[in-house]
Amino acid sequence: MTKIYGCPVEVTLDVLGGKWKTVILRHLSKRTLRYSQLHQRMPSITQRILTLQLKELEEDGLIQRIVFDERIKRVEYSLTEYGKGVEPILELMCEWGKQRMREFDLQVRAVGTSDEVIKGIEETNHFIVRIEWDSMEGHMQGFRTSTDFQHFFALVKPFFNAILEMKHYSVIANSQ
Repeated sequence: MTKIYGCPVEVTLDVLGGKWKTVILRHLSKRTLRYSQLHQRMPSITQRILTLQLKELEEDGLIQRIVFDERIKRVEYSLTEYGKGVEPILELMCEWGKQRMREFDLQVRAVGTSDEVIKGIEETNHFIVRIEWDSMEGHMQGFRTSTDFQHFFALVKPFFNAILEMKHYSVIANSQ
């Protein structure tokens, strides 16, 4: 039996409805991502819900799941051609969200590559930076040599310069 809809918005919400589907699609509209990369970008989603949402999006033909037969199994998700048709809707939702952020002084947590984070800073003009480090015998854990730290600093310097050029920013530092 064919489902009967009351209006076109119902059709759209039938496919895109729910808290996470549009967020997943937005991340995949930027690049192909692995499951763990998607989960990093949405840390408050449970693994069960992420798996279910990905399965539904794949069943609806919006995303494709590619399994690479390697020594360690690798799975990547990307938008299908049909799924790319949703990008204008996602862009409008993003623009509406940015406007709301400005109106109500809302903030967004940054997740992604340094280039994505810097682009987010430029777009929203208000940002929170959370820095976590472990103190261990006078140096940052994970940096065994000063060369390691210098390499890390060279990677994050453009990110911090972009933040400091903004009018509004907050820095949250946690020492563990």
